[in-house]
Amino acid sequence: MTAAAVVGLLLSACTPPVEEGDDDCPHGDGERSTQATCGAGVTPATPEFGASIDKLASYVGQSTCSPTAKPGMKAFRDLILKTYGCTGDYGISRACSVGGKSEHKEGRAWDWKLNYPHPAADSVIKWLLATDKHGNKYANARRVGLMYMIWNRRIWSAYRASEGWRAYTGSNPHTDHVHFSFSWDGANKKTSFWTAPPPPPAPTNTKPRGYLDVANCTDGIAGWSQDEDVPNQAIDVHIYVDSEPGKTGGQTFIVRADQKRNDLCSAIGSCNHGFSMAIPSALKDGKEHVVRAYGADSKTKALTKLTHEHTFSCQPPVAPPDPQPNGGGDDAGGPAPDSGEGFSDAGATGSSDSGTGGWLPPQQGQDDGDGYVGGEMRGACAAAPGDVGLPSVWLLLLGALALMRRRRRRERATVRMKPPGSTSI
Repeated sequence: MTAAAVVGLLLSACTPPVEEGDDDCPHGDGERSTQATCGAGVTPATPEFGASIDKLASYVGQSTCSPTAKPGMKAFRDLILKTYGCTGDYGISRACSVGGKSEHKEGRAWDWKLNYPHPAADSVIKWLLATDKHGNKYANARRVGLMYMIWNRRIWSAYRASEGWRAYTGSNPHTDHVHFSFSWDGANKKTSFWTAPPPPPAPTNTKPRGYLDVANCTDGIAGWSQDEDVPNQAIDVHIYVDSEPGKTGGQTFIVRADQKRNDLCSAIGSCNHGFSMAIPSALKDGKEHVVRAYGADSKTKALTKLTHEHTFSCQPPVAPPDPQPNGGGDDAGGPAPDSGEGFSDAGATGSSDSGTGGWLPPQQGQDDGDGYVGGEMRGACAAAPGDVGLPSVWLLLLGALALMRRRRRRERATVRMKPPGSTSI
């Protein structure tokens, strides 16, 4: 008997499927893998899905013979083998004349070659039966169109999903491969795993752009900045003097880039993105300062340095001169020269004594014998032409001296005028 005849005899002896149409024909040793960690924690690449999802597949056993591998089955096989390169392939198709009833004969079943236990099998089974972020149970099993799978004497069926894993009693324990059978929609690549539109590309976030145009004592600090993600919206600009983001020291100012600049209208497609500020007085100290400007992203608030940085040095402002005394006297608020302060009394007349110790200058043309004529001083102490006159304090002293001398003369004149024999007071 030839070798081919022996193989044919073995295959013809395969028993009919116990359930769900999988045959129990042996695959051999399965070339047991020594890679005990192969595929641990790894999952196949999965599209991003919305909340809608396929129904759990119903059982539809083999009813025709078309063993050509169907596109959905091939796509699933290729995805698994690409993800877990340490595993193998026992094939999709099976001849219609071999064995009993099986979805292999319709090209919608696949035997994944690996030996129990295997971390890659654990990863795929967990991936297929997991609940997605929308709360859909068995999400990927439903999306690929999985009808049932057999592994290590157990079977999981989509149409009996609530029962979980059940005992499998077929003659082949399925410890050297995992068997997958798909629904017709899954096999023909018509389920959402294959037909869902690709997710929209993740929105890109463009960094702010702009220039620090100037920083000097005359024009201050000025420039422009724009976030192209919101081209007509103003953003903040952070001005760093003698510092940078993340560093201590220096000074930081925040200005709004919302000033209209006609030169920006055509250059960047929007006008109101200018910013400016005066040099703060505290920085006008004669020292050299470095200025950097950063645009704040409209969404993330992350800072992007604007083109150019500048250095300036401004001298301190000149202090105003001290106020000068009025007329050059000792006190700007004092009496004007020759005002006669201390010599006149608006409530007295002539040269009479007020009776309160006050003194009045003699009337015009009257000489009181003390060097005054008509209120003017004569002799060496008189003010020279063009002089500003003696300070008030000296005039007061001279007036007091003249008052004392005048009183003495009055006393002597009174004594001389007493009649003979009168009593002195």
